[in-house]
Amino acid sequence: MQFNKLFSPFVFSLFLLLCCIYLSFQLFSLNESSSMQIQHLNHTLINQTNRANEFEKAYFNLSKKFLQLEKSCDKIASNLEIEKIQKQTILDELEIVKQNLSRSEQLLEQSFSQAQQLKSEFVSLQNSINDSMSWFKQNSRLDKNHSWAVDIFLKRINSDCIYEKTLNLACINYLNERTILNLQYLSDSDTNQVDHLQSLNQTISRRGGDCEDFALFFKSILQTLKSKDDLYIKTWEPSDSDRYSVWPQTDDPEYLVYYQNAQQKIISNLKDSYPVVICYTADLFYGHCRIALSRSKITSENVDTLDNSYVFEPQTGMYAGKIGENYFICQPKDKNCKSLGEISIIITEDDILQFKDSKWASYDDYLSKTSIILSNFEKS
Repeated sequence: MQFNKLFSPFVFSLFLLLCCIYLSFQLFSLNESSSMQIQHLNHTLINQTNRANEFEKAYFNLSKKFLQLEKSCDKIASNLEIEKIQKQTILDELEIVKQNLSRSEQLLEQSFSQAQQLKSEFVSLQNSINDSMSWFKQNSRLDKNHSWAVDIFLKRINSDCIYEKTLNLACINYLNERTILNLQYLSDSDTNQVDHLQSLNQTISRRGGDCEDFALFFKSILQTLKSKDDLYIKTWEPSDSDRYSVWPQTDDPEYLVYYQNAQQKIISNLKDSYPVVICYTADLFYGHCRIALSRSKITSENVDTLDNSYVFEPQTGMYAGKIGENYFICQPKDKNCKSLGEISIIITEDDILQFKDSKWASYDDYLSKTSIILSNFEKS
């Protein structure tokens, strides 16, 4: 009983000690385990922190790239809007162009129709000019078999007016008055005719014409006789004491027809001459036409070569002076060209030249111009 009393405190103390030891051991074990867990957690935390930092850094980079991408998208969107506006503008302009093309197509059709009409007019003008030039060619000569009256007249000229290779111009007029041809001076106003240039047939059928008709007819005689070799042309001019024989080829006064107080004047070789009709201002109210013997063929480009050409009166065969002395070719500086002796019209073998608008022009010029216009039109 005594023993139990002693043992109980001791046992309890021991029990307590053991409990303390156990608890201390457990506590140590727990601390050891907790320390390892803490270390593991710390390591995990560090890893997670590092990953979090990496994620944060990656997020920052992504955010930066997103901002850049957002800016790029805004820029692209802005450019697309500008492009959209530009395309719409282009579409609007294309619509305007389309409308303009439609109008242009209509205008082109109208222009083509007008051009076709213009071409037709130019062709008609060209044909008219060709006909006019053909008219002058047809009326430049009095060939054989023209008419029996003309044939007899030409035969008489060859037999009576040509002697020793010299053509007597006054003789031609003398025979005209004494053969069946018998052409007389007829003013257009006297016969109620519109002033125009007659054909040879009209002059012959009317038995006359005005000064240009006489000159054209006389020029045709010279053109017809031009085939004869070395045929000299003889005119007459006033003289104090001589006389000029007209017809026939004789010195017998009983038969001789002549001009008193006149003498002969050889003015040209017909073979080397180009007879042309010149029309000039004769006075303040009237013009007159005579024949000049040019040394070369006359065109609108070389009218000045007429200078120094001899001139004669076709109605009498009288010498009438020289161009450059008694007659003057109209020049570009002459606006009206109405001074005495100024030549404004020239009729050649196959053309007529007229001074108009301060320049010389002819049918051949108009023909060349219409040919060029038609050629350019066909090319276009």
